[in-house]
Amino acid sequence: MASLEEQIKSRNEDILSLESDLVSHKDTITSKELALNKLQIETESNTQRLESCLSDRVRDIEILQKKLELSDGKVEDLSKEVSSTQADLTLTRDELKTTEYKLTSALSEVGALKEDLERKDIENRDLQRDLLEYKEQMKNSLEEELKRSRNL
Repeated sequence: MASLEEQIKSRNEDILSLESDLVSHKDTITSKELALNKLQIETESNTQRLESCLSDRVRDIEILQKKLELSDGKVEDLSKEVSSTQADLTLTRDELKTTEYKLTSALSEVGALKEDLERKDIENRDLQRDLLEYKEQMKNSLEEELKRSRNL
């Protein structure tokens, strides 16, 4: 009988541990979702900045192209300015790609954590069901033993 109580106690401890893990996973998911929201805001801000920068750079390039047409002596200098502007555009695009990668990575991690949480929920429910079945079996067994002992 003591071993049954120990088994029940062990099962209860397992359930408590799983519930603790579940809370921890939920906290981690909440934290990841907050980080994801922050990355989404950052991506939107970077996108707006990039669009503004691209618009400015396109205008700058158009102005530079007109200057090139008007001044043959300054062609080399203006060409360098165009190259610099194009390099700036490339850097800005790279920043956007990096932010998008971070966002995608965070989304993937949150998805994995959600799947893990769902798996833990299922395990927890299975253990609780097993424990209830075990308790019921033990109750029935003890009732039968009690009836037998009364009959003796």
